[in-house]
Amino acid sequence: MVASPDNGGVSLGLPGMTLRKARAERGLSLEEVAARTCIPQRSLVALEADDYGRLPEAVYVRGYLRRCGALLGIDCESLLENFELQYQEYTGAGEHEDPVRDARRSRVVLAGGAALGAVIAIVLTILLWPG
Repeated sequence: MVASPDNGGVSLGLPGMTLRKARAERGLSLEEVAARTCIPQRSLVALEADDYGRLPEAVYVRGYLRRCGALLGIDCESLLENFELQYQEYTGAGEHEDPVRDARRSRVVLAGGAALGAVIAIVLTILLWPG
């Protein structure tokens, strides 16, 4: 991709490569970035290497990318889009799969089942109560 003013003059491609390049251009060490973003240095090393197997869940990686992008002056949305593409390729997940949406859906189903169970228990208690 082409560098532009919107992304801090950094060419966007692999998210980790983009971060490493921007960090080097700004003369920051991994230690400095870790201290300023509160991201563990071992996670930054894995992030810059695009080594998703050594990183926590994707939701945390997205937060790391936002913090690093803000610090390094990179367009976070483009960085996140590139991460999503790379992460889907890494996990083999299709575009239709969304773990956040799936988790929300599971909670809704669980809550609905619990509410239905409570209603059934109340109705049975009323119907079977002696008196």
